[in-house]
Amino acid sequence: MTHMKTTVVGSYPIPEWFKTNPSEEALLDALATVLRAQEDAGIDVISDGELSRWDAQRQAQVGMVERFVREMAGVQAEATCSQREAFRALPGNAYRPSPGRWMRACSI
Repeated sequence: MTHMKTTVVGSYPIPEWFKTNPSEEALLDALATVLRAQEDAGIDVISDGELSRWDAQRQAQVGMVERFVREMAGVQAEATCSQREAFRALPGNAYRPSPGRWMRACSI
């Protein structure tokens, strides 16, 4: 009988207790919890569930932009007010009832 190896893909749910009290020490505990849960479930190839992308200073997970793109030379991570307004003015964006997090309103 052939055994197909199992793994998880993507973000593992962040433990609620970690979200309410994030710290470097709690991150280590959360990582151990996530790894143990996968081991207990019989997962063959375990991962950190992307918890290692946690930023203790921001108390939030760091996304792909923050982790990889910001480090690239010549890449602008934050849009200026004029860039955001130009984006909003594009005909294909009329469906957006409210701006996303990165599209916050510009102060005038």
